[in-house]
Amino acid sequence: MKNKILALLIFVTLGFWNYGCNLNEPNPNSPTNEDIKTYDGIRMTAIGMQARLSQSIGDFNTVSGAASGETSPIIAYVGYQSIRRYPDASKRSELDKSNEYMVTVWSVQFQIVKSASDILNSIGSIGMDATLKKNITAFAEVGKVIALYNLITHWENIPININTQHPTFVNRDAVINECVNLLNDAEANLAGGIDQKEFIGKIIGTSWDLPSTVQAYKARVYLMKGDYANAISAASKVTAESQYTYTDAIPNPLFVNYTSSLFSAALAGWVEGAEPGDNRIPATVDLNSKKGYFGSDSAYYIIKYNARTTPYKIYTLNEMALIKAEASARSGNAPAALIEVNNVRRAAGLGEYSGSEILKQIFIQRYYECYLMAQHFEDLRRFKNDNIDIVNLQRNTQLAHEWLAYPYTEVDTNPNCPPQPAGLNLGM
Repeated sequence: MKNKILALLIFVTLGFWNYGCNLNEPNPNSPTNEDIKTYDGIRMTAIGMQARLSQSIGDFNTVSGAASGETSPIIAYVGYQSIRRYPDASKRSELDKSNEYMVTVWSVQFQIVKSASDILNSIGSIGMDATLKKNITAFAEVGKVIALYNLITHWENIPININTQHPTFVNRDAVINECVNLLNDAEANLAGGIDQKEFIGKIIGTSWDLPSTVQAYKARVYLMKGDYANAISAASKVTAESQYTYTDAIPNPLFVNYTSSLFSAALAGWVEGAEPGDNRIPATVDLNSKKGYFGSDSAYYIIKYNARTTPYKIYTLNEMALIKAEASARSGNAPAALIEVNNVRRAAGLGEYSGSEILKQIFIQRYYECYLMAQHFEDLRRFKNDNIDIVNLQRNTQLAHEWLAYPYTEVDTNPNCPPQPAGLNLGM
């Protein structure tokens, strides 16, 4: 894969690296093998990894939203049409291995994995302050986890070790365990403190709370693993939100996709199915913009990312509350789950929930709290056996695929690539 990942996104803007700082740096995205053996090379690679992370949400979140049925791609963007499932069966088309948007998502996530791996494989031999070295190591471990998490929530199996000609694919349990190991090591590497001058000032900026990000991803992967005690413990340690920040020159790619280029719009069902008074709705869509789209969809323009410099939250504190709620509910502690659910409902301007369908309520609150954050595709999979009416309805009418297809960059060149997954092209 190392030689097969397509360079579909080329970052050519000088200074494209750290949106939390105003420092001027050269383009960090292509350090040579020799460069990475120096502190400057490691620093540039870490900066470049952050740049890719912050820009990758454009294609990744747009593809995820279409596949999970959160959004309706506008007809002009034909590449998105096969990713989602349309109400009009005659308009449905198969998702194949060459879909350009899907291939880009796969490619860029593995570019992030490679950058992180380059740092982790090289940093041990480079002389630098011990705390700074541990901080950069932790950041690389977190970046690798973010990419692996994105991949395994959208593809059934993925490679972990990409430093071979024909990487072997592993299942999600193996990926989750790798993520847990990386996050445990990252937590240990941050235990001695954070270098403010070099690490914060010259690499990641002030928009990241890295210790909280470690715990947030621990909470996410432990929830996937079914380790509910550790999911609750990790989510409880998240004290601040981290975000990607942008500039006028290098805008939020979701502003470009949703507001400027109008690739996709919010399905009317998401807007009109919300409880009255939910303050997340007018913050996300223009309520006066309803219109019809391809495949008999009705949808609303998205305004959540309505400016070039609107930041993107990597996770939210309310999402952590819902992880605690779900883990508690699945552990048989409905009262604890209810407390967390009602904390989120109050933040949304809603009254307290007092019913007995606590898992259904958690799913609904995740549907609105994590909208456009590329979480719903995994949610529809995780809740599918809970016999929840709204989950069944969305899976039957909105979910296009159980998994995304393995792209041609793997299928055509890697003999270890698995067959296309079951559940591809649902309802075809």
